[in-house]
Amino acid sequence: MNFTKDFFNLLLDFGDEWVITNIESNHKDQEVFLDVEYVSDYYEDPLHLTPAKLYDHTEVRVWRHLDILHYKSYVRCRIPRVLCEDGKVRRISIGWADKHDRHTFNFEVKVIELLKATKNQTKTAEYLNCSFRLVNRIMHRCTQRGMERRDCSLVPFEHISIDEKSFHKGHKYVTVISHPKSGVILEVGEGRDTASTEKLLDKTFTKTQLENINTVSMDMWKPYMQSIERKTPNA
Repeated sequence: MNFTKDFFNLLLDFGDEWVITNIESNHKDQEVFLDVEYVSDYYEDPLHLTPAKLYDHTEVRVWRHLDILHYKSYVRCRIPRVLCEDGKVRRISIGWADKHDRHTFNFEVKVIELLKATKNQTKTAEYLNCSFRLVNRIMHRCTQRGMERRDCSLVPFEHISIDEKSFHKGHKYVTVISHPKSGVILEVGEGRDTASTEKLLDKTFTKTQLENINTVSMDMWKPYMQSIERKTPNA
C-alpha cells in the first residue's frame, strides 16, 4: 500500500475506475502533477452508452485542478478510446472534466465560488493564479448553461424592470430585463431600439406572461415605452 497515492486518490475522488499511478512535483514552479489511469475492464460508447472495446489511448492531456496547499495542481491522463458498434472510434467520457476543457469541474466550481465572493474577474484570476481569459470563459459558459436550463415559462411575472446599460466606447447599449422582487436578471439583449426591445420581450416571456404583467419600471426612453405599450397591454 502506498499511503501518499491512496491519500490523493481519496482527495481526487474521480471514482474507483480512475487511479493515481504517479505524483510528480515541481518545487521551483510550485506545481504538482497527478498522473491518473483508467483501470476498469469495462468500456462504454460515450454516444450510445453501449459496451465497447478498447481501441487505444489519446496523447497525454493535462487539466488544471484544485490547488494542493499553495501548489498549483494538475491532472495528467491518457484517455482510453473505444471502438464502437458503428465502427467509429471515440474517447470515453471521463466524468470529471468537459470534453474540450483543460480544467476539471472542481476547478470550475472554485472559480464560480470566488467570482460570487469577489465580484471581480481580475482578483479571482490572481487568487487562483490563472489567466483572466480562463476565468472569463468559465463565467460565460456557466452563465450560458444556467440560462439554458432555466425554465420561467410558468412563472407569473406581474412586475418587471427594463433598463439600459452602456458598454465599450461609442455609446453601445444592451437592454436588461429583470425581476425586481427576486433581484434576478431575466434576459439581456443587444440594442435599445423598439425592434430589439420587442424581440427581447418575446424571447423572455410567453404571450400569457406578457398579458399578466401589471407594472413595468423603466426610464422614459421612447422605444421602451412604445415596446411596452404594444407587448404588455395590461401594464
